[in-house]
Amino acid sequence: MSIAEPARSVARSCLAPSAPDAGAPDAARIAVTDISLLDPLCALGEQTKVVAVTAERSALPYYLGPTVTNLPALGSAPDPARARDTHPDVVLTTDPASAAARAFGTAKVVTIDPKADWRTRFLAVSAALGRAQTGTARLSDVDDYARAVGAGVDARHTQVSLVRVLDSSTVLPGVDSFAGQILTLMGADRPKPQRGAQVTLTDDNFDDADGDIIYVSYPAGETSQSRAEALLKSDRWLSLGAVGWKREFISDDYVWYEGQGVIAARWVVADLQRTINGATS
Repeated sequence: MSIAEPARSVARSCLAPSAPDAGAPDAARIAVTDISLLDPLCALGEQTKVVAVTAERSALPYYLGPTVTNLPALGSAPDPARARDTHPDVVLTTDPASAAARAFGTAKVVTIDPKADWRTRFLAVSAALGRAQTGTARLSDVDDYARAVGAGVDARHTQVSLVRVLDSSTVLPGVDSFAGQILTLMGADRPKPQRGAQVTLTDDNFDDADGDIIYVSYPAGETSQSRAEALLKSDRWLSLGAVGWKREFISDDYVWYEGQGVIAARWVVADLQRTINGATS
């Protein structure tokens, strides 16, 4: 089995810097207490203004490239004195990370709803940084990119199956998953059992994992990796049509399901462009 993106080059993941809307304030120094907000910053080209991230360095999203992974990481429980010394103009946070935001003292805090969909979160970050117009434009750009690539690879004539191996179950992500949303944008077809919400894969519905092409992923960790290896070696798996046709790929689970941002979306589209039409493992 091949990797959907065997050599992802992330050096230029982040987009060009953006200008604030007319009359909007422009923060020069930004602190971030939830790493899910780094993708929006990267998509706005504002990552170089980040003076502090309250996370361990190892947790910074690698797919956003070195301008993000080299940001000042203060750890998940930052020392208040060290945090205040970064002097942010604004602190971007979420409710689960609000305790870390308090470490920055009296700096302005903007709370983004972590339960909102990724588009809404991106627009909220854009508005918080005075870049609502840029946010709308860059969402439109990624939509146009996905549609153009989908048309180029004739995605509508390919049934794309998604299989995700977790620690205690294997699931078929539906159209509401992040990868599922990108496939919909591209106009890709899905096997009929995968055209709704996520379902758990069992012996009774195992054939529902088949398609014209299958993308398998698993989160980092020994348990999910071990379960994925066992699945891919099983007789049942090897009997699937796409497997016999060598149309199966390992996809990057973090980018395809956890990233949930403009930059992650662009990488998913790029992965699919390389593999969805005519590529073999």
